[in-house]
Amino acid sequence: MTNVTNFKNKHDGERAFFVGAGPSLSETPLEAIEAENTFACNNISKIYDETDWRPDYYTYIRNYSPKKEDTIINGIADKTTAFLMKEWEDELEPHEDIVYLERKIHKDPRIECFREPETIPDYAYKCWSDDVQDIIYLYNNSIYPVFQLVNYMGFDELYLVGCDLGIDTDWYPIFEDALEPKEFMHDFEDQSGNIEYLRKSDKKVKSFINGLAFKFPALFEAFYRNESHFKRDYLGKTAFIKRGTDAAQRRCHRLGRIKLQERDVDVYNATIGGELEIHPRVNISEILNKG
Repeated sequence: MTNVTNFKNKHDGERAFFVGAGPSLSETPLEAIEAENTFACNNISKIYDETDWRPDYYTYIRNYSPKKEDTIINGIADKTTAFLMKEWEDELEPHEDIVYLERKIHKDPRIECFREPETIPDYAYKCWSDDVQDIIYLYNNSIYPVFQLVNYMGFDELYLVGCDLGIDTDWYPIFEDALEPKEFMHDFEDQSGNIEYLRKSDKKVKSFINGLAFKFPALFEAFYRNESHFKRDYLGKTAFIKRGTDAAQRRCHRLGRIKLQERDVDVYNATIGGELEIHPRVNISEILNKG
């Protein structure tokens, strides 16, 4: 096991790349960033059979803690250092390339994000650590711990690839001429919420089916387009993106950008296509050629 203090300012003045999991990753020249300092997270190993590239740094800091040995160990490729939640220290076999971190989680309610994606709540500004030896924060998305690690390790430029966003902005439940249940994300679980939702509709059967599709998307897989990652099964066979996820990620990027700018770390979006416009766009080929 490695101590995180070994990485304090290790890359002072250097640049880093974060490799996301959006569909554009299939078009991204990952071999071209082999010589760069790269971060990736979660199920990135699902692309390993298509490329020789492997991340230098891997994170799996989520808002739940099931056993994920296969996912994590597959993500820790040769010469990859992994930053994981301390809760998993007893669940995983000892590994010299794992760094365990205490983490705190804050996730904004998805309905609030959906309604106000550009809003960052006042309390969210406390979700940041300059010393990840003590604590690291997860705020709405898995890239947020990476923002803190990039700062801690001394990088002064961060380039994002495979960060497409646009996850749920064009998906609609089954019937477009009936109610969409986005305003009832929480209420739909109880009877009073169901009644209130249906009471507002003049097409109650269609609205009820929309509600079911919203609550149990796996039942409506034929209608649901889960094209938010470089592989359709990235989240597993029965996992689906839920409304408000995209907006929550936008809040994460906005807050991360503010925090890094305050610390003189520049963030650029080198993703091919996608809908992330929070960070300035750059051309990945030009950046690599300039490298």
